[in-house]
Amino acid sequence: METNLFQAAKIRLLLDQPFFGTLALHLTEKTMPNNRLPDGRLLDTVAVDGKNLYVNPEFLSSLKKDEMQGLLAHEIMHVCLGHIYPWRRKHREPIRWNKANDYVINLLLTEAGLKLPKNGLLDKAYDNMSSEQVYSKLPEEDDKKNEKGGGGGDLPWADIIEDTSCTESEGKQLEREWKELLVQAATAAKMRGRLPSGINRLIDDIVNPTIPWASILANFLNEVLYDDYDLLRSDRRFIQQGIYLPDLYSEGCSVVIAVDTSGSIGSAEIQLFVSECVGILSSRNVKSVRIMSFDTKVHLDVKLQPWDDLPENYPGGGGSDVRPVFKRLHSEGASEKPSCLIVLTDMYISFPEAAPDYPVVWVTQTDINHIDPPFGTVIQFNPDDGSYEINRGGGSDCQDDGDGYNPYTDDSEEEYANYA
Repeated sequence: METNLFQAAKIRLLLDQPFFGTLALHLTEKTMPNNRLPDGRLLDTVAVDGKNLYVNPEFLSSLKKDEMQGLLAHEIMHVCLGHIYPWRRKHREPIRWNKANDYVINLLLTEAGLKLPKNGLLDKAYDNMSSEQVYSKLPEEDDKKNEKGGGGGDLPWADIIEDTSCTESEGKQLEREWKELLVQAATAAKMRGRLPSGINRLIDDIVNPTIPWASILANFLNEVLYDDYDLLRSDRRFIQQGIYLPDLYSEGCSVVIAVDTSGSIGSAEIQLFVSECVGILSSRNVKSVRIMSFDTKVHLDVKLQPWDDLPENYPGGGGSDVRPVFKRLHSEGASEKPSCLIVLTDMYISFPEAAPDYPVVWVTQTDINHIDPPFGTVIQFNPDDGSYEINRGGGSDCQDDGDGYNPYTDDSEEEYANYA
């Protein structure tokens, strides 16, 4: 049965903590007969599954108003951070995983000034750690301890539910929807100056990639995005007036992102590059992204849709040579030709001599006055102040060693092995 037991807490959060308050509006609050969850477990406190917030009214009546606000924000963060999805937990033991998540969330909430119910899991020793890191430090536990209910035993006041009633595709769709809500709520709160600093650090890389890819890609891809009028599609703005006009339509473009993971690239730079990947993946008219990592070889090579998660690991650590990326794309032929190749690098790499038949964008935070790639467009950005500069590559001072190797004409593996 739907209830409004948290209504006052939601209103207070909207006024004091708009980030959490906005997200709270997207959960349906429910009480269950005999306090039994859909899977039959007893609910001692509260639980969340991504759609519903299940509450035990007797437990809520024992809380103070500010504790209810903290509890509501806690459950929201479980959903927003993806703790409810089995593909996030993977092989980890559920009870210990839930506790690890609680430690991470509660530190964020207390930093934001929210008060938590008594006995909540809180330990500053886990500050600035991810759920995975905290999990690895917690002792192993018997998963059967808490079979009696959703929030009893070692989890005194919160629980997460992995909804096994929905398919994986339905779950992935729900995850995408919450990611969109998270970004929207964070952006709105940040514009008002009301985004808690801990939450800001947690999601800033998602909300604010340094480079405004939506506008930049629109400029670079005009040549390959053939927006045209489609007679089979009507402009919806005029349908209600009984006027059926053909609408502009584009199937979107496929972008390849090559991430430099050579030995000269540190973990902080990798994180910056991943942030830019987020911005590219979410840009309008990008229908798919192919991500590669490279040093002197291509290591990672995955294709993603806009709603997919980015890879967690980017192998590399060797020398710096982008030519294997171009060689692989050339060998695949026209059917796999990208609309655009974006190379995220420190620019201390060996460049191919000849330009391919698709746009190439070199993205770096390095001062590259002494480096000029032989072709393409260079975006030099400053992650500290968000500024960036766009220039054309001219080839006057590139780092190519002049041996004449061309990945588009020299297809011999032996020749390339000798070169590399």
